[in-house]
Amino acid sequence: MDIGLVKRCAAAGVAAVALSVSVSAPAAASQAPGAATCSYQVTPVVVPPGAERQRVDVVATDGAGNYSGTEIVGSSGAYRLVLWHGDDPETVEPPKGFDSVAPRSQNRSGTVLVNAVSVADRKRQIFLYRDGNYEPLAIPDGFVDPRGVAINDLGEIVATANPVGGTGSVVIAWLSHAAGPVIIAPPELPYASAVDIDQDSTIMLGDGYSAYLWRSGKLIALPPSPEVPVLSRGISAGRAVGTILDAKGPKGVVWTGNIPELLEGGGAAESINRHGLIAGRARAWDGPPVVWQGTRLAAELPLPAGSTSARADLVSDDGTVFGDADAGAGPVHWRCAV
Repeated sequence: MDIGLVKRCAAAGVAAVALSVSVSAPAAASQAPGAATCSYQVTPVVVPPGAERQRVDVVATDGAGNYSGTEIVGSSGAYRLVLWHGDDPETVEPPKGFDSVAPRSQNRSGTVLVNAVSVADRKRQIFLYRDGNYEPLAIPDGFVDPRGVAINDLGEIVATANPVGGTGSVVIAWLSHAAGPVIIAPPELPYASAVDIDQDSTIMLGDGYSAYLWRSGKLIALPPSPEVPVLSRGISAGRAVGTILDAKGPKGVVWTGNIPELLEGGGAAESINRHGLIAGRARAWDGPPVVWQGTRLAAELPLPAGSTSARADLVSDDGTVFGDADAGAGPVHWRCAV
């Protein structure tokens, strides 16, 4: 362990023991589909007919076998929404008046949170796509350039937007217990940016290099942030993940509440599911794709034939891990074979 990192974390009010990588998964974690008992198999994601594999990406999942992503079309770089029903892809045209649409999040009911852009006037709009229809999300007056970020199973949504005529950014949340959109603009975060929302309405946010939780109107720092730069990535079932930026290399971290624990072997954490299974890359930014269970390195994920590197970017609640591989392999997924 980097002793300098521990000292900086302690200066931020964190006991050094909280950063021990020798601890096991949190006691509350249930056994994940696809944990230490698994032998993972890698399979190419089926892309839409005629699509180039390198132009397709998986972005979100409903946690129960369906997922969504993008296909880049034409020379303009515009995105099309792709929905996978099981492993069968369906390409969806953008809503009327928009040229490009990309998903950011998907919940258990199949609702997909998407961002749409009009090339002509650069207008941005957040939509919910469900039951074959795009439904625009009304943005509060006084804000522009909305970017939807995450939706939970309650249909609660978080987004980032800019104030009209002002500087910085704010987080906007649509919560089940609130009569209208909630504007989150902490003075500590003049460029507040949404990261994710948990099933209990806890919001993960930051300003690019910091990690915070927002719960019941209270802002909670996730040590060693903000004193040490951190990339925040996601939250599920009370556990959040991110990566501490350190001169000796990235250090994946999982927070239970606001208590940090380093992931075994270092590397970058990208996604966590409700069972505490974490996907990312071990040791370095360009390290091999891996999964951790709790803080323990559970498996290095195999590469598809012909590839020399891959990323593991997204882990579903059913244990499927999604990513991308080089050498033309494009999007792939890893599934557990016990």
